[in-house]
Amino acid sequence: MTTKARISTVEPLTLDKQNQLVLQHIGLYKSIARKIAIAFNRLHDLEEIEGVAMLACVEASRKFNDNLGNKFSTYATTYIKNQCSYYLIDNQPKQGTTFTDSKIDPSLVGQKSVADDSDESDNLDTDSLPLANNSERAITAEQDEILSMVPAPLREICTLYILGNTFEQIAVQLDKPVHVVKLVVRNGKNALTFAGSPGLFSEIGSGDTA
Repeated sequence: MTTKARISTVEPLTLDKQNQLVLQHIGLYKSIARKIAIAFNRLHDLEEIEGVAMLACVEASRKFNDNLGNKFSTYATTYIKNQCSYYLIDNQPKQGTTFTDSKIDPSLVGQKSVADDSDESDNLDTDSLPLANNSERAITAEQDEILSMVPAPLREICTLYILGNTFEQIAVQLDKPVHVVKLVVRNGKNALTFAGSPGLFSEIGSGDTA
């Protein structure tokens, strides 16, 4: 007599439930960001580390389900700590420079930083890459309201991307590596969507190039 193994289908949480979890744990990810910043002696980069922590919390809510056997706060704490640590390890200040502008790495979103995304284009000639002035693309009032709610690095990069700038142009304007800009754009849509209505940021694709 043969028996068939029971296959259980794990349903992801609804978008409303995911958003609710993120909003309920704002204090958690901010607290973790501060502790990590202190541990790495990077309090001067706290705002950007909080941005990393927020995106990690958003991604944790996407991955979490009630069958994991622990509370979301437990799951999210480990996930956020790991992603913030990866970010700081991968973006240590260069010797002899002042590191006032951290580099968001929301690979946050599940994996450690993507090394093969970085290339020689990280060092660009700023004179050859003026910002786009695409009259057909503009930030709507509703988008602007949502963008104002997220940390500055995410807001700046996504705003420039929506306006039609390439990854390289944004990297030059904000003095960030191209691979970091790509990661923020790829993963920023989740963070923006939880704060606004679906489709509000359709200009931001998943891994698309500008």
